Amino acid sequence: MRFDLQARHQHIDKLVENKLSFDSDDAKLSIYDTYESGFNVPLSSGNVLFCGMLQGKKVMHVETCDYHHDFLPNESFVLAPNQTVHIDFPDASKPTPTTCLAIEISTEKLTDIAQRLNI
Repeated sequence: MRFDLQARHQHIDKLVENKLSFDSDDAKLSIYDTYESGFNVPLSSGNVLFCGMLQGKKVMHVETCDYHHDFLPNESFVLAPNQTVHIDFPDASKPTPTTCLAIEISTEKLTDIAQRLNI
C-alpha cells in the first residue's frame, strides 16, 4: 500500500489547527496547519510536548508563568505535561497558513531514558 503524504497533508478538515498525526508506542508526531486567524486556542498534553514552528506566526500565552510571546519559524517551545498554552493565529490565511510541528513523548519513555542515564 502506497502512502501519499502530500495528498494527506493537503486534506483540510479544520481551518484552525488542522492536524496530521503519526503515532508510535512512545511518541506522536503531529503537523498542525492553520488557514484562518484564530485566538485563544488551547493546546495541552498529558506528556512532554516539543513544538517547532515551520511557517507563519503564533502568539503563545502560558498563564501559569506569565509567558506571552511571538512564536516564529525556526523557534521551538517545550510544554510541560498537563500545562495548557493558549495560542493566537493573527496572520493565518489559506494562501499563507501557519504550520507547526509537535512531538509528544510519553512520560514513561522519558522516565526510562532518565533512569538509564543515571546508572
